Amino acid sequence: MKSFKQFNKNKKDIEIAHYPLKDAIEYAHAQFEAHGKELYDVIPDFDKHYEFAQTHASNGQHLRKDMPVIHKHDIGKFKQFLEDKGIKSKVTKIEVGKFHPLQKQIYMNKSIDSIAEHGIAKTKKFLKDPKVITVISNDYYIIDGHHRMLSGMLVDPNMKFNTLKVDIPAVELLPLALEFSDKTGNKRNEQTNTNGKEYLI
Repeated sequence: MKSFKQFNKNKKDIEIAHYPLKDAIEYAHAQFEAHGKELYDVIPDFDKHYEFAQTHASNGQHLRKDMPVIHKHDIGKFKQFLEDKGIKSKVTKIEVGKFHPLQKQIYMNKSIDSIAEHGIAKTKKFLKDPKVITVISNDYYIIDGHHRMLSGMLVDPNMKFNTLKVDIPAVELLPLALEFSDKTGNKRNEQTNTNGKEYLI
């Protein structure tokens, strides 16, 4: 298997589902050191959290280009869109470790790079910001924000995210979210973003 550095020469991102822990540790150490930090000082349980996140990420099935994009300023409109169809939803706090991904392309380097650059305090502040709301189904599948999910799982799987929990299962919610996203004009993620800050969007 190629190392991350070999892949990165071509600016390719690496799916966490396919990147071994030992290689992730080496990569994370280098990224944290580049920002004057020590990996295990920042995330003492990195190994356990990485394996936990990897297990979850391995269950994703959809490509990024087939997933909706719902920005934080769209949440109110999306809630109304659902209400107009007779579907209930509510804003509530839920542990990120309970989330299930729909998307299979979840890139470990994006989250690691962001945490290394911004530090643990700023990362937690962003992920727990009341204005940052993650849409999930009533069976806990995440509709948008898979890299935020990964960052949360790496930092602390018990961290509570602000979510819009929609009272239908993912199999029903996904097509509705795609309908809303496309009508809103939000461009789907056709390509990966290599600036390492995607989860801050």
